[in-house]
Amino acid sequence: WKYTLHFEIFALIVGVLGVIAVGKEKFNGEINKRLHYTLLIIGIVLIVGLRVMPYLSSSVPLGYDAGIYKYGIEKGLENSDAWILRGGMEPGFLYLMELFKLFFDIDFILKWLLIGFSVLLGLGVYFVGKEYYGETAGIIGLLIFAVSVIQFKVFSFMYYKNIIGLAIALFAIYFLKKEKVWMFVILGGLLGGIHRPTFYMFGLSYFFYALVSPYQNRKYDWKKSGSNVLYGVVILAIAGSFYIGKFSPAITTMFEPIIKGFIQPGESPGTFVSFFTYQFSTLAYLPFAILGLGWLAR
Repeated sequence: WKYTLHFEIFALIVGVLGVIAVGKEKFNGEINKRLHYTLLIIGIVLIVGLRVMPYLSSSVPLGYDAGIYKYGIEKGLENSDAWILRGGMEPGFLYLMELFKLFFDIDFILKWLLIGFSVLLGLGVYFVGKEYYGETAGIIGLLIFAVSVIQFKVFSFMYYKNIIGLAIALFAIYFLKKEKVWMFVILGGLLGGIHRPTFYMFGLSYFFYALVSPYQNRKYDWKKSGSNVLYGVVILAIAGSFYIGKFSPAITTMFEPIIKGFIQPGESPGTFVSFFTYQFSTLAYLPFAILGLGWLAR
């Protein structure tokens, strides 16, 4: 950890040299179909395999959060205590779990369904990468996700709502690119009811997209701008409908953690990975991020 700054400088140099070295020729992003599907299967197997490993020596679900989720899923809506209503569990998440409770017991939901959502998140990375940057980018994104230290920490700390929220956000972005706006709007609204912090980041991203995307060929398309605003309003309306009535305190309690997240990153309630740990763990990806930014700029 003492040499983090040195590694960051080194990562920056590697990324910049990569930008200089990469040619300007167009990359079509396609690979052999057999190789493509083989790597896709390998990525999924890695996601499942690494997350099954903790259960090979123990049948107990991950950490103490399993007990919190067990209470929330089994008794959250029934008891509706102050902790739940202030946002301990978002209403959309509780309603979603009610659906799964019709088919699975709590042990399956806490273990195997969580792994299933982790696979769904990996597939979200794959589809978004593939749709925006080509098949090769999608596969590489999936494989990096599968062996990501940060993503394994997310799983091991049982960030259940985060995993579902990120998966929904990615698929919403995917459908936006596919011009299936109604799916984008529905998923965006559901995201607000399932995980507020992810919805907050999703909302910021969409705000800038809605502002910038109508500007094309040195002209501003006011009709598209109006459509973007309308979609945003509908998303907010769907998300807000989850908090009408008894769940309304969950909205007001978000302001303090959000502000604290800007002032003291990694120290908000429920955050078990410090900003320094996150910063150090993502060093390996920094050169690739710089290289990708440079490639896109070219």
